[in-house]
Amino acid sequence: MKHIYITTMAMVFAMIPAVAETHSGTCGDNAVWTLDNHTLRISGSGATTNYVSPGNINATFPEWYDYKDEIHHVIVEDGITSIGDFSFYKYHYIESVSLPEGLTRIGNWTFADCTSLKGIILPETTETIGDPLLNYNNNGFSFYGCHSLEEITLPAGLKMISGGSFNDCDMLTKVNWNAIDCEADAFDPVARYTGIFASTPVNSVTFGKDVISIPAHAFRDVESLSEITTPGTISYVGYMAFNRTGWERMQELEKVIYVDKAAYVYKKDKQASGSLEITIAPGTKSITDHLFDGIERLEKITIPETVDRIGNKSFIGCTALSTVEWNPVEIQPVEGYEGSKLFSTALTSIKFGDNVRALPDNFLFGCTSLPEIALPASLETIGENAFEKCDALTTLTIPGGVKTLGRLALYSCANLEKVTIGKGLETFDYYFFLGGCPKLTTLEWNAVRTQSKTLDLYHGTDRCSAPVENFIVGDDVEYVPGQLFYKSETLSNVVLGKSVREIGSGAFRQCTALTDIKLPESLVTIGDNAFYKSGLQHIVIPENVTLMDTWSFGGAALKQAIIIPLDAPQSSAPFTSHSSELKLYVPDVDGYRASSFASYGNLLEPMATPDKTSFTQDEQAAVNFTCNIPDYTMNVISMPSLEQETGEHTAIVEAEFTGEETFNARLVYRYEIKPSAGIHTETASQPQRGDVYTPDGILVAEDIDINIPLAVPAGIYIIKTGNTSVKRIVR
Repeated sequence: MKHIYITTMAMVFAMIPAVAETHSGTCGDNAVWTLDNHTLRISGSGATTNYVSPGNINATFPEWYDYKDEIHHVIVEDGITSIGDFSFYKYHYIESVSLPEGLTRIGNWTFADCTSLKGIILPETTETIGDPLLNYNNNGFSFYGCHSLEEITLPAGLKMISGGSFNDCDMLTKVNWNAIDCEADAFDPVARYTGIFASTPVNSVTFGKDVISIPAHAFRDVESLSEITTPGTISYVGYMAFNRTGWERMQELEKVIYVDKAAYVYKKDKQASGSLEITIAPGTKSITDHLFDGIERLEKITIPETVDRIGNKSFIGCTALSTVEWNPVEIQPVEGYEGSKLFSTALTSIKFGDNVRALPDNFLFGCTSLPEIALPASLETIGENAFEKCDALTTLTIPGGVKTLGRLALYSCANLEKVTIGKGLETFDYYFFLGGCPKLTTLEWNAVRTQSKTLDLYHGTDRCSAPVENFIVGDDVEYVPGQLFYKSETLSNVVLGKSVREIGSGAFRQCTALTDIKLPESLVTIGDNAFYKSGLQHIVIPENVTLMDTWSFGGAALKQAIIIPLDAPQSSAPFTSHSSELKLYVPDVDGYRASSFASYGNLLEPMATPDKTSFTQDEQAAVNFTCNIPDYTMNVISMPSLEQETGEHTAIVEAEFTGEETFNARLVYRYEIKPSAGIHTETASQPQRGDVYTPDGILVAEDIDINIPLAVPAGIYIIKTGNTSVKRIVR
């Protein structure tokens, strides 16, 4: 009986359901997990931990890994923003996953090979699915191999979806694509061959009403895809987005295939012959990468104003493309390792529309057969390397509306002889400016005011490295850019316009071939190092100059500097390391010696020397001046009346100087009035009598002998004798 009793009790216990054990732990800095009755619940805030692939020698696992076969449902609660990499990799028994609004990231391989997962709703807040694939790493493939997944909806806010995200989901037939502007790993060497839905039976894709872009390779190799529904808003389609799909195979040959506003692909007929001219449809927004790749018979292309994106190598292999009608207002920059040079060496003619505002980087790079570029007046921006290696060009004019000239835009143009810069230029890259142009001898500069440039001795290539001989500055220019001709060995002729107010820092530093320059009367500031160690032998500093900055003429070959400003300009060692022959001719030696020019006192010379600097009160002698400046003559234009009161006085004398240059200068004339030696009298046989008045007509003395000293206070008096009036000074 006892044995039967035990057996019976064992049978009773066997019939009672086992009570599931609860497990818990942490899965992030602020995240915890609980597993209860086949449901894993994640709560807390922020991101959960990223784990390392089980196949990696440094593999890491979530704390629930030992219970992976017990997990059938996953609930992620509000507050969690990211589900980490490999969190549920190869969890074959997961049937459902609930994700919260507020989640922004699903990691790499997070739900890969969850073969029982039949559906998942991605929150509208999801921004990234996986990370970019790099160097064959373990990024991407977030839902790879989810064999029970039948349909997926990508939310509107999705920004990036990595390669392989839904590959090998062999029950997935329908995709609802609501992601408005999503980019995949379009240019990555791995992602380009991985796709996003490769090896799936997707047969239809519906794009949501606001979608504007489709990533590169998105549906590549999805052979079953035959139906695409678009909203009319799609503007950008990535390279090979529908390559080798049933939909693409159904398109007509010898046609540009458009997806809404995107020129996606050109289906060429290998048997077609004859020249080809193509006009991209009006309203088109983009031209996809490699669109006309290898269309050897394409001779002319017309691109409308509306196009604002042109992919990489869109015209590669178009060896006969000689004519382009270019109307796009502005092209967005497209980055990618393939490069973005547009046209080939065959291009011989380009015509611009009236509304073109910006030219992209590398625009005409390497167009060696293009003899002329007539840029439109509407142009405002020229991209980097835009005209590099345009070897057939001999002249180029940058229109007055251009504000920005990109780095190396005019680099290495083998036959370029003359460049004209328009009035509106504000920014250009000084680095190797105009470098590699061995025939460029003339630069006409009309930019009114470019961004200021300070001399940078540590970057000597920040200069005009072309062999420019002639620098012609327009009459509206106010600023000559600093460092523009630093260390030029060829510059010998500089003509400055009548409005130049400032010569920038180091503008002509070490221009040894520059021996002469005429500075305009408008000039106010001569920047530091402006003519340092230049070949200048003489210079005339105009009257309006108020600043001659540090070393502005230091080390130059100067023998003579004529400094016209009446008041000495502010300066700081402008003639440091000067020639032993240097003389500074100034309008007021005493005034300059009392200024910041004091250290050059022994170099100061007056522009002219008067023949007389001392007079008595009643002396009315003329003053003559002798010009001291070698090889100059002078002519006094204006000489004021001299004072009569005793003491030292100054007068401003205006003179014209004629020599190598002709200029007017105001000179400070210093003189002294001394008392008269005595009262001038006339000998008479009898006393001469008269009346004495003040200059304003008041009678002081009446009928007195005027041949004897007057008993009146010192001053000027009028003596009347009959009909005669004589002025007399009484001391």
